[in-house]
Amino acid sequence: MTISPPSNVRLPQEVPQNIPCRVLAHGVDTLVLAVNVRWLENYFFEKLSELKMDAEEAKQPATGKIMGLIDQADCLFLVAPFGRDGYQWLVSFQGCDMRIGNWLIPQQRPSVMVELRSETLWTHGVEESVSRILGMLKAMGGEIESVKLSRVDVCVDVLLADLLWSMDLLTRFNTRASKIDPHLSRGQLTGFSIGRGAISARLYDKPLEIAEKSRKFWMFDIWGLDSVPEDCKVIRVEFQLRREALRELGLDEYCQLEAGLPHLWSRCSKEWLKLVDDNAKHSSRQKLLPWWKIVQAGLPGSQQAYPLVRARAISEEATHLHKLILGSVASLTALYRQGDLLAVGEVLDLHSHVAMTLQRVCSSEWDDDKFTQKVKEKQAKRMRCEEKFAKATRLRAALGICLKQHNAPPPVLGDPPS
Repeated sequence: MTISPPSNVRLPQEVPQNIPCRVLAHGVDTLVLAVNVRWLENYFFEKLSELKMDAEEAKQPATGKIMGLIDQADCLFLVAPFGRDGYQWLVSFQGCDMRIGNWLIPQQRPSVMVELRSETLWTHGVEESVSRILGMLKAMGGEIESVKLSRVDVCVDVLLADLLWSMDLLTRFNTRASKIDPHLSRGQLTGFSIGRGAISARLYDKPLEIAEKSRKFWMFDIWGLDSVPEDCKVIRVEFQLRREALRELGLDEYCQLEAGLPHLWSRCSKEWLKLVDDNAKHSSRQKLLPWWKIVQAGLPGSQQAYPLVRARAISEEATHLHKLILGSVASLTALYRQGDLLAVGEVLDLHSHVAMTLQRVCSSEWDDDKFTQKVKEKQAKRMRCEEKFAKATRLRAALGICLKQHNAPPPVLGDPPS
């Protein structure tokens, strides 16, 4: 006897062809590079040591800058009060974190581990993002000897009908991974995690993740959507490959990435993970879900750059902070008038209550010096935290790094700005 669904239930693979399913975006969302650098002098190390000592004393990251570039732009960076994983210094730039070792000549361990995050990669594209970072290392007095791939997160975002996104997918995964974990929030399916080794994958509701966690509302511009259409989901299909898996695919050096991305995606979406009509069937009888065929063809080339991402990220974070301020003003006003209930029909003047709140705040224990220090602390925190904070207080849209320094004087590391 076989068990079959009721006749009035439509299986996902039987969905009519007119239901939308199309690729909205594709690209590299996180990139980690192992860079071997020959430092021409130890002046930069001395400066990093000074900044790290300042950071340890202040118990917060210390700010430095690189000067002397051709376009005269200053490049700000932060040095953490601690190291990590055997690396002496943790240095943060806009959209990038570096772990820098305290050896001048390349050793078995990479000189610098560079992690480029999604905002930078989507804003500038992979090639320009990497060129900017290598330009910074050169400006610091380093001579690049090799750039190897350590981790690549590559993704495709698809617009999918609601009825295709359900727990029923657990019976559709055909994968080499031994572990599949569904994720739910308040009874709502948010995504799946597949595998935990050198290759892993995630399928998840990206707009929901944006709203609840990352705040990357600029992705809607990349998708070309104002909002998610009714009865649809935007699902991110993302594969994470670490160095062991990348080397097996013949992707060792960074210079091999652009040409190898389509092959990487094909290997992951056709051999390592597939979504089929029934994973209990013999592989020869399994049929791909129609929308997974679209996913498999979703990475035709390398990632494009979207210059408006940074402006949208700042705008969204500013709007969020404005709402927090207004909410705080309303809360303080209600607190001050706790024993003085509003009369029927009474309308409060917003501007006067904002001014009253500011006056009370300014008369508190903070003075100009403490306010300035707090702003610096907020700037430091935003430069070192993950991208979900959007780094809205750092309004420098570009670092101003010039990659061609023909006959230019060597850059000089200056003290942090006051």
